[in-house]
Amino acid sequence: MPNGEYRVGLSSASKAIGYSEEWLRRVLNRSGTTAKALQGLGFSGKF
Repeated sequence: MPNGEYRVGLSSASKAIGYSEEWLRRVLNRSGTTAKALQGLGFSGKF
C-alpha cells in the first residue's frame, strides 16, 4: 500500500502460522463474524 501498510490474505495468514491454506477460512466461516472469530483466536488488532 502507498502508506506502507501490508495486507495479508487468509491463505497467507494460515500458512504463516503453520496451518494449511484453507484452515483460517474454515475456522472463520464456522464461527459467524470474522472479527469475533479472530478475537476468539487471540487477535486484538493492536501492534
